[in-house]
Amino acid sequence: MISERALAEVHASLWSELAPNLSRVVRSINLSGRERYLRPMERRSASDRIYLVNELGYQIFLASERKERLSLGEINARLSKERTEDADWVKAQNIVFSDDEIIDAQEIAARTRDGIPYGVRYPRLHIIPDTPRKPLPSRQSEEAIMFVPYFKGAGILGPCNGDCQYGNTLVEVKAGERDLRSIDFRQVLIYYVISYLENFTPRIENVLILNPRQGYRVGLSFADLMSAISGLSAVEFTAIFRDYLVNWKACD
Repeated sequence: MISERALAEVHASLWSELAPNLSRVVRSINLSGRERYLRPMERRSASDRIYLVNELGYQIFLASERKERLSLGEINARLSKERTEDADWVKAQNIVFSDDEIIDAQEIAARTRDGIPYGVRYPRLHIIPDTPRKPLPSRQSEEAIMFVPYFKGAGILGPCNGDCQYGNTLVEVKAGERDLRSIDFRQVLIYYVISYLENFTPRIENVLILNPRQGYRVGLSFADLMSAISGLSAVEFTAIFRDYLVNWKACD
């Protein structure tokens, strides 16, 4: 079995066949399809430590949202447990963070919380550069939130975890100093397909990709996203993806 990261990065034949318009759609979203809800944050930590700091920030966010009273050491100890597929976290389980890195991580946590508008339903997606987009409304209601949702996997794809889900919206947090990339959308599409195949409850219909470090977010319905990148309905897209997972041969 392979991880969702490997499926998103390596299996070029799947994505070229299934999502031929993905690169164009991502460029359009980066140009005019994102909402900036905060200014980019000032970075206090070294660039080669951003990944570690981002993960610490997300763990702080999770502990806060779960209303857990944990010390920084206890939060640090969870890093490898909630990201079990990532070998780096096995080595980083007892990593020491500087004061500046802890401040950065705490800010990432706060900006993640500010960026998730619980209870929102997203408008239909129109991939047209420079089209005015209404900002996502503020949080309206506290729906049931599932942190680190677990997906069983299927075929060649092993079990995997998302970041969080509220209502029918899957949230994926990307806190790098960069624009959105095709691989970000491939990853959430994998989660959608797997959730559909296992009849995940509550059913996922929308996605919110959030970058707390850069202060932008984009909310889309999966049906519109799949139509824009492939010209297929959600049912057709999922069926082709399922067949690939089940029947894949090592040809990429």
